[in-house]
Amino acid sequence: MSTKLTAILVFILIVAAAVAGALLWNRLPDPMPAHWNAAGEIDGYMSKFWGVFLLPIISIALTGLFLIIPNIDPLKANIAQFRATFNWFIVVFAMYMLYVYTLILFAALGTSFNMTLMLLPAVGLLFIGIGCLMNGAKRNFFIGIRTPWTLSSETVWDETHKLGSKLFILGGAATIIGSFRGARRLVRPGRHAPCRICADCLFLHPVATGKSISAIVEPDALRRAFRRTALFHVKHKGVFQ
Repeated sequence: MSTKLTAILVFILIVAAAVAGALLWNRLPDPMPAHWNAAGEIDGYMSKFWGVFLLPIISIALTGLFLIIPNIDPLKANIAQFRATFNWFIVVFAMYMLYVYTLILFAALGTSFNMTLMLLPAVGLLFIGIGCLMNGAKRNFFIGIRTPWTLSSETVWDETHKLGSKLFILGGAATIIGSFRGARRLVRPGRHAPCRICADCLFLHPVATGKSISAIVEPDALRRAFRRTALFHVKHKGVFQ
């Protein structure tokens, strides 16, 4: 893909996102959801203006940086050898940012979903894209795994990026698979997870709901957990005294 076509496609994606946010302005709350915890729950907000326009602004800034880097690198001739792949990665990254922006807008409009589970497959695909980029990357000062050893030797650079590419692709695939497995383990509405005993089960959830531990955790799981705890204390006698 040519650099000119890359810039045009990314510009269209970012403008389309900003226009969509502007058209939804009157339906969006103020403040808007802006941060989610590891459980995929909203735990932070920002003003509507920044909620609508911050991500498009960041996308424009990052795209500009990506387009400038090949021109200022002292080893720009090496970047030219994999420039087409790098341009594809720029488009993929812009699509990832657009996807995140879409999720934010849906969350602001009141759609209920788990942000973590919705985001993880896209993160996995992004990792796979990074792996594909690294596989063909040549020695340069901006793109890839840059250490004194890789930058000083073409051989070390190539071998490092062959391994790094495989690890990123495997990590991306594992992330995608893990996200779907996580979706299958989601708790049914109104019921807490019976598979493990955690601080939330023992303290926070009972306080919030007024229910006993046995009401939110299956008895067998509770017995197994306390048995493991007792065995741990016996094995490490005196540690907690």
